[in-house]
Formats: sequence, C-alpha cells, structure tokens
Amino acid sequence: MGFFGTTFRLMLGGVFGVYVAQNYDVPNLRELARSGLAMAKQVEETNRRRCPLDKINDFGQDPSRKKI
Repeated sequence: MGFFGTTFRLMLGGVFGVYVAQNYDVPNLRELARSGLAMAKQVEETNRRRCPLDKINDFGQDPSRKKI
C-alpha cells in the first residue's frame, strides 16, 4: 500500500477515535489503572505474610522480647 495507504489508515483511525471520544462515555484509562494499582496494593498489604525476620532489628535482637 505504501505511504498513502498508511497515511489514510492513520487519518481514519484518528477520525474514528475523535468520534468515539465525543459520542460515547469512554473511561479514562490512567485513572482506571491508578485505582486498580491502589486496590492491588491494599490487597497485598492486608494479605501479606509477615516474615519472622521482620521482627528482628538491625542489632539481631527481637524488640518485642523483654530485657532481663
């Protein structure tokens, strides 16, 4: 098809995209992705298994244990 066929397809796609955006309720993909990532992060934080090593501080001691 060459240059003119590619250009025609590009213009037709642009015109179609403008028509759809103006006449239909098209969701905002950026907001949809942002809310999906927020929900996934919330699910991950609530269902994450805690590693026993998370309790150990930088000095190799468990801070929840009482010092004698």
